[in-house]
Amino acid sequence: MKIHKPTTIFAFTLIELLIVVAIIGILAAIAVPNFINAQVRAKVARAQADMRSISTALETYRIQYNTYPPDGDDSNNFSPADFDTKARLKVLTTPVSFMSNLPSDPFHAKSIEFPPETGIQLLFPGNPPYTYIYTTYGSYAGDSRQSANSGKPTNYGLSSLGPNQTFNAFVGYPIKYDMSNGVVSDGDITIVGGERTPLSP
Repeated sequence: MKIHKPTTIFAFTLIELLIVVAIIGILAAIAVPNFINAQVRAKVARAQADMRSISTALETYRIQYNTYPPDGDDSNNFSPADFDTKARLKVLTTPVSFMSNLPSDPFHAKSIEFPPETGIQLLFPGNPPYTYIYTTYGSYAGDSRQSANSGKPTNYGLSSLGPNQTFNAFVGYPIKYDMSNGVVSDGDITIVGGERTPLSP
């Protein structure tokens, strides 16, 4: 004669299920922001590394040509097309390859509309992805926005839009990104180089 063991049936009440769902929701609420913050930190680290690579290429370019590449307003007769950052930095990849390719700003991988009065849109013609913003500084023809030495700049700045995806580094009014203000906060991630520090507010 076979002896049948009693079958154990697991059953949950509605309240127990609701408690489990609530716990899962709380854990998700804690984990998701931390995951997003980790993504932002990774992008910040990538932007800083990319700009250091571009900076190294710029210094190598300077050794060979005794100047940094000009930016859009380094000519007395510039046109809107002269402000295209990608076109300006193309000299780092061709005809002499100071770097294999121009890295893209991880915070500017899609089209962003800037206020028309700022003119910032000139820096980003065409379709994304876009590279980092390249500007030169100095004193030329009485205009502090122009570079020194008649279009042969002796210093430069590189900028990433940063987590807020807005260009904050207007000439004379730079806002530098600082992670201590919050992972997603105002300010641009910047690097400067050359003979002297660019103008500060």
